[in-house]
Amino acid sequence: GTGDNLQLPTRTVLVQYIDFSEREKQLYQSLFASSKKKFLKLLQNNDVMKNYANVLDMLLKLRQCCDSTKLVRLKDQPVLDQSSQSTSSSQSSQSSQSSQSS
Repeated sequence: GTGDNLQLPTRTVLVQYIDFSEREKQLYQSLFASSKKKFLKLLQNNDVMKNYANVLDMLLKLRQCCDSTKLVRLKDQPVLDQSSQSTSSSQSSQSSQSSQSS
């Protein structure tokens, strides 16, 4: 088939640990708790595979929250204020630069 000649680069995994501000930590914990509750309900009802796109979306939002709180909005909560965002943005910028250089 057409995929026989596909050459992919070697997989690179970069793990970075970041420090959240108190506000960022609250947002992440809130998002995590909400996602966990939804996932456990899907698991209990044997509906995980029927809703895999929703599960992937929950994981994506958690990852986005680690990168920049500007990327995450909760239904009942506005985006974080500018002072919290500037800290996360600088960490995000450093994370992106490190990822691109490897």
